[in-house]
Amino acid sequence: MAPKRDLSAQGRTTESSPNKHKYNELGNIIPRTPTVQEKYGNNSSYILNIDEVILPLEFGDSDLNIIKIMGKYFPQHQYFIPEYPGKDQNYYETILCETRSAQIFHTRNGDDLGFTKLLIQKNISIDDWDKSSNPYVARTIYSTSCTNKRYNYWDYQKAWEKVLLVQNSQMKHSWFIRFKEGCEEIPLWFFSNWWLKAGAIPEILPQEIIKVITQESKKDLKEYPFILMQFCAETGMPWILKWDLNIQRMEFPATLKRNYYARWWDKFAITPVIEGRKFRAKNKKSHVAQLKEDITRELLKARPELTKGELQLQVYETTFKRLEESLKSSSTCKSLDEDMVQCSQIKPSSPIPPYYSIKQDNDSDEGISDFNPTHI
Repeated sequence: MAPKRDLSAQGRTTESSPNKHKYNELGNIIPRTPTVQEKYGNNSSYILNIDEVILPLEFGDSDLNIIKIMGKYFPQHQYFIPEYPGKDQNYYETILCETRSAQIFHTRNGDDLGFTKLLIQKNISIDDWDKSSNPYVARTIYSTSCTNKRYNYWDYQKAWEKVLLVQNSQMKHSWFIRFKEGCEEIPLWFFSNWWLKAGAIPEILPQEIIKVITQESKKDLKEYPFILMQFCAETGMPWILKWDLNIQRMEFPATLKRNYYARWWDKFAITPVIEGRKFRAKNKKSHVAQLKEDITRELLKARPELTKGELQLQVYETTFKRLEESLKSSSTCKSLDEDMVQCSQIKPSSPIPPYYSIKQDNDSDEGISDFNPTHI
């Protein structure tokens, strides 16, 4: 049975939902191997993102099941090995809530933990932590639920990873995660330590979203995962995360591993995001880029027989001519002079639209979407 924890601290709430499922005994549930994909509602499925080694297993331990290994190595009701007593999951969760870095909402099925919502509000950089950029400057925890009352910047970094390490008795707990729309600059340690294992992955995305991002960035999302993180941070696009434990016995020594899986949220409306990006991109185009696009459209309609090369030449010449006419009729020529230089140096091409941020849903005061896996 999952522990009953004090979640009354700032930024955390609990929600109750009916106990619709009869739970099996924990000992009968063994996490699946990474090669098996589970189907969950509609067309989405969990896809393995990454696995990490928790610890090597001694000779006699590799034959034990997950439950016995957890009982031997992990503190009661914990799913990782803490550095010090008191630095448990609740400690790290409290750090994120008291720094206003995240809002966390736990939903229960009876006495068991069902799922959790995580709204990422900000990431504190080392420069913002202390005026002297000293990561060892300590802050104080005010929540009465924590026995350890001090934390530094390294604890803050670890909090993002450790906060995810909660489970239910069926090892099927999931996280609904999203950034607060327009989240500010994200430190690279967050990308390296957190996003690469807990973030969204290209394999779960609808093709329409992949197309939009790759058109904007001109990059392969698998080779440049930072781009997807930036997209999620700016648009508030959510994803679902879960993790389980697995014993690796094929190689020596045997190890206990944690597998992280990502999944698309089927209820997310992608059309407003796609249309919003197009709208923002159009409004942010330079004067020359917009003019070239308008002229191209006019020429395609008036002279459809033009070849690609002829069309580019006509667009180039017409654009330059109109800019020259604008110069003669305008008393303020500085910006147009710059546009003419741009036009004279660059042939017609498709501009890369910038990232666009759009509100996806009508959030409550807590600022989190109404995700419920039992309703998918």
